[in-house]
Amino acid sequence: MKIQSPFLIRCGAWFAISTMRLIISTCRLEYRSPDPKTRLDCPFGPDVPERYVVPVWHDLLLFPTFTARRSDLCCGLVSRHDGASFLSTAIEMLGGKAIRGSSRKGATSALKQMLTQTDGYHILITPDGPMGPRRQMKQGAIFMASNLQRRIVPTAYWASRVWRIKGSWTDIVIPKPFSKIIIVSGEAISIPPELSREDITYWTNHLQQAMDQLHAELEASTTTAKSSKIEAEQTACSASPQLQISGSERHAA
Repeated sequence: MKIQSPFLIRCGAWFAISTMRLIISTCRLEYRSPDPKTRLDCPFGPDVPERYVVPVWHDLLLFPTFTARRSDLCCGLVSRHDGASFLSTAIEMLGGKAIRGSSRKGATSALKQMLTQTDGYHILITPDGPMGPRRQMKQGAIFMASNLQRRIVPTAYWASRVWRIKGSWTDIVIPKPFSKIIIVSGEAISIPPELSREDITYWTNHLQQAMDQLHAELEASTTTAKSSKIEAEQTACSASPQLQISGSERHAA
């Protein structure tokens, strides 16, 4: 059953936002970036006027939504179908801006709004939406960055413990309470203006590679850290009995 009452949608959005904020408040957050001005915990005050196009894979959308320090400076493209009213309301309750449309419905109107009504906002975009394939880059982020002449900041996210809600073509990843979350912003990418179709394809593939590499490096770093922790624990456990025996021998002597 679809909820169509604006009041019930708003109540549901408030509950979801409150729950996610509570979960994130228990987590340990680590932000990584080669440039502090592109980190998601940057305050983006008057000394940092630049605004970016920020792609995030659909399954990881909750991470920047609730870990960005200035969610009120973010706008997002939200589908026009009835079920997306919940997401649109949630974005606006967080202080951001929701623009309704997708590549299938309302695309022209949404792109016009993105090009004319996003001054002062970072543009958060799920480049594999609205219907996948999962983590396959589409051209929207490149088109927008080229026309607005904004740099693109690729991102990657990881949490030590998560829930996964299965969907029709992708899942939604939710960090569990008291987990560690790592938020990575990569090198900002400048996109030339007035791109040809071939240029758009080239830069789309380039962004795909940048996102894939960022996620691979993050996964590798967390795997290495986990392995080092396990080895340290095993070393400590194997050394402990020897210490106890040595102590007994001294007592017997």
